[in-house]
Amino acid sequence: MNGWTAAQKLYLTDYLKSGTRSQVSPTASAKYTLLEGVVGRGQHRLLIDNEIEPVVGPDGKQGWRLIDEGVKDGIARLGWVTAGRG
Repeated sequence: MNGWTAAQKLYLTDYLKSGTRSQVSPTASAKYTLLEGVVGRGQHRLLIDNEIEPVVGPDGKQGWRLIDEGVKDGIARLGWVTAGRG
């Protein structure tokens, strides 16, 4: 994981969590929340390359910040999106 981008590391964690949820209960809700880039009104897309970087908030929790490359790629802001079937 040394050469991975921040987005790849973030999505790997989400991917692993989704597999764990399905093992716990196959009938459980298959909803998931992903951090995505907001590129227009109501338009989101997955983050790629080096568009974000990890930051630690004032409360000590890890967060994510949009960096210049993401802005150049057309991302206006970051947003958490919940999707899947319930």
